[in-house]
Amino acid sequence: MKAESLRIGNYVYADENDYLSKDDPAYFKSLAAYEISSVNDHLCHVIHLKENGSCILAMKDIFPIPIVKWLIKFKWQLVKNNCYYINSNFYIDKHGHLYYDNDYTGTNVNHVHQLQNLYNGLTEKELTI
Repeated sequence: MKAESLRIGNYVYADENDYLSKDDPAYFKSLAAYEISSVNDHLCHVIHLKENGSCILAMKDIFPIPIVKWLIKFKWQLVKNNCYYINSNFYIDKHGHLYYDNDYTGTNVNHVHQLQNLYNGLTEKELTI
């Protein structure tokens, strides 16, 4: 990931496994979710979402979280056609396409941090779980 796409409060996965190869199918299942508390070009200070511990990780060990599995964690309502409604005007379909007033915006949201940044930019509020 690139540091410039992240901001404080974004959720990311981080690699805690020195013993698993990235070619191992169990590797991505073992990634832990973190919240970024500070970031620069090379390092991130992160807080573990489940254990509340913190650590500093290299940017090479930070990964984006795919959006589809996290929409329910944000307590968005799943409705017909596999769409998640943010509110009465915005929704995201199962492919990450963002719609406003039933029109496709041309924006695809593939990762949680992208959605958090977009939501904050539109509402000036944080999107949290």
